[in-house]
Amino acid sequence: ACVSLTRPPKVTEPYQRVSMHGARMALARAQAREAGLPLHEVAIPAPCPNEVYEARMAEAMQRAKADGVTHVVFGDLFLQDVRQYREANLARVGMTPVFPLWGRTTWLLARERRAGGLRANIVCIDPRQTPRELAGRAFDWGLLAELPASVDPCGEKGEFHTFAWDGPMFSRPIPVFDGVTEEREGFLFTDLAGIPWGSMDEGQVLCDGCGRPTGLSTATTIVACFGSHEATTDWCPGCAALQGLNISPSPPQCQM
Repeated sequence: ACVSLTRPPKVTEPYQRVSMHGARMALARAQAREAGLPLHEVAIPAPCPNEVYEARMAEAMQRAKADGVTHVVFGDLFLQDVRQYREANLARVGMTPVFPLWGRTTWLLARERRAGGLRANIVCIDPRQTPRELAGRAFDWGLLAELPASVDPCGEKGEFHTFAWDGPMFSRPIPVFDGVTEEREGFLFTDLAGIPWGSMDEGQVLCDGCGRPTGLSTATTIVACFGSHEATTDWCPGCAALQGLNISPSPPQCQM
């Protein structure tokens, strides 16, 4: 039988983030968990020479092939050079690529995704192609209406990358909150942090960063600017440190 495998995420080793998107691996793992799918991570260094990238991916494909996988699914839409690159690399390991969305009209596909319940946030933009003020924006009707005509609404030319946190493919939404937006190596990255599912006992104050009790009977309230908006949040020391904040008194360290 033909077993299909979606392209595994590349993990930038020093940062434990999805390469190019910049999303935390904890969030990628949450996506796999809520979709009910196994996740096979491929670690790459930073920087990563192309020959290293190709060797690591070939090793991952060989392992998948040994497990009975014969086809790999890609979400590419219209870039012929990217498709040919994937086809050539998979041919070397004796596997077959599948492009189920190839040739779809991207403005229609983007609207179908949103109408179908997809909820996502922009986590990376190329400011040479996309207005800087769109960093961190929700992938919603407003965004689609504001995109310049030169920007593909699916970001197919690398204009932007998103993190999907809700949709019909997930058993439940993945709780996330916006962090800071930073410029690195010519790209703008907006950090997203996850809030683990859990219960809250009456009277407890939970950390807005990690969802665990702060150890306080009353809130440690901090107003912090997260790029385009302000949020009043309750932080434990670990999550506050991630935002460059100092809080007191000092409740127990969270396990972000």
